[in-house]
Amino acid sequence: ASSLPQAVKRARTETLASSKRTLLGIGGLLCWIRVRGCCNRRDYRKGRRHCQTSPGEARGRWYAECDLPANYPTNKKAGARRVPVLLLDTDLPLNSVEDRAITSQLYGGDQVYRLKQEIVLGIGGFRMLQALGFTIRKYHMNEGHSALLALELMHRFTYPVENVRANEAGCDVPRVRDLCVFTTHTPIDAGHDKFPYELVGRLLDGYTEIPILKPLAGDDALNMISLGLNLSEYVNGVAERHAEVSRKLFPGHHVYAITNGAHAPSWTGSGFAALFDRNIPGWRHEPQMLMRADRRLAPGTG
Repeated sequence: ASSLPQAVKRARTETLASSKRTLLGIGGLLCWIRVRGCCNRRDYRKGRRHCQTSPGEARGRWYAECDLPANYPTNKKAGARRVPVLLLDTDLPLNSVEDRAITSQLYGGDQVYRLKQEIVLGIGGFRMLQALGFTIRKYHMNEGHSALLALELMHRFTYPVENVRANEAGCDVPRVRDLCVFTTHTPIDAGHDKFPYELVGRLLDGYTEIPILKPLAGDDALNMISLGLNLSEYVNGVAERHAEVSRKLFPGHHVYAITNGAHAPSWTGSGFAALFDRNIPGWRHEPQMLMRADRRLAPGTG
């Protein structure tokens, strides 16, 4: 972090200062621009702060640049905070013409293109956070697109070579799981990203060994959902019914239910929040506890 440009250091400091427990999002620059429909890449990047690193392909052939918004104001009246998002962009002169387009299209291209995107998002996103000097307590993988992040964590927590047997992972898998949270959205197998191991070996040559991947991601192909599930301690669906379907789809995994868009602390008035804090500890993290509020809040409770 000591080698970062001063402007990037200031942006990082402002980001951390914006919340006692900062939540960071990572995504692709032009993908995000197109979804929001706000502008083109050149207009968006005017006045932004950038940090560059080489997080993409294992041997450093791809480079990504990260946009750091200048500040993140807090809406104190509503008690809500705007969440900073780090946007990755591979449209750099250091990359080949083909690889400059990796972050230019959302859910497009062939399997090669998609796997490159997921390498940049998962492995590249992790390395960008490292380059910026952030300390992350938990990594939340939203669907399988970023599941290679867990693979990068495996590289960080390796055992001494002399203590590893043939075809063993060679890393502290429980430690990796403890750092990861996984959210699944798609309740049908056809909607899950799967990549042939021949392609994985070609794009990640020298980075990982296929025999180590297969127990975690599937025997026939790299299943990104399986990889995320097997390397996460906590897994959730996005509704009660969805969680029920997901438990059947992924036997052996306990899938919790967190209803999409229902963030209890944001929607609860300050008076009720104080009441719940006193009488239902933990409701902020497990809002389903509020379903039993009538049993916990006896008449006269204050």
